[in-house]
Amino acid sequence: MSREDTNELWARRLAAGCLPGELFRWELYDRTLAGLLEDTTLWLDLGCGETDFITEHRGSAYGAGIDSCAPRKACAPFVRADLAALPVRSGSVGLVCLRFVIEHLSAPEKVWAECRRVLASRGRILIITTNRLSPQVALGRILPESIKKLLIVRLFGVDRESILPAFHLWNTPGRLRCPPPGFELERIEFVEALNWHSRALFLILLALAVLTRPRALRPLRSNILAVYRRVEDKNE
Repeated sequence: MSREDTNELWARRLAAGCLPGELFRWELYDRTLAGLLEDTTLWLDLGCGETDFITEHRGSAYGAGIDSCAPRKACAPFVRADLAALPVRSGSVGLVCLRFVIEHLSAPEKVWAECRRVLASRGRILIITTNRLSPQVALGRILPESIKKLLIVRLFGVDRESILPAFHLWNTPGRLRCPPPGFELERIEFVEALNWHSRALFLILLALAVLTRPRALRPLRSNILAVYRRVEDKNE
């Protein structure tokens, strides 16, 4: 077993002991996505970046990625397009996913309108995004852009070129509890993200997850997962 694997095993055991039964960021997202895919045959991953995620989670549903930049190597169906002008037939999609996308939208209302247009009756939007009220995100917002990018690259192994400007126009618990026009809120959860490979960073994030476990403090966690369901307009 490699040192990296040993670190992750140690970290996961410690997290399970400190927060029994707790699901962290990707575990919660993956489980939620799997449940939603059981009710649809077509889903779109908007702002998908690389398409590996679609291939890994497609299951029996047909998944396709849409982004303004083409992936280096498309492993799943992909269309290059503006998220505010989706080249998709109205009412044809069962599920739309936005993984760490809405914090980068300068005009989120236009994207919500397009999501509603392409979704079938009772179709859903699944969102996971950063929480502007969390200490980690708040710190990142006040740091100079050069320092913030350096930290993201060093701590999370992200390519500098893939770090996009963040506007955080829809990224508070209160804002996400209020669904976009034509939708109802089906579910919202506040979840922490742990770094399994850096022991120092893992311990800091685990401590924050433990401190924010009480329900009253969960809105301070670094990530928010929300599910919206399309509702019918009386004029439709």
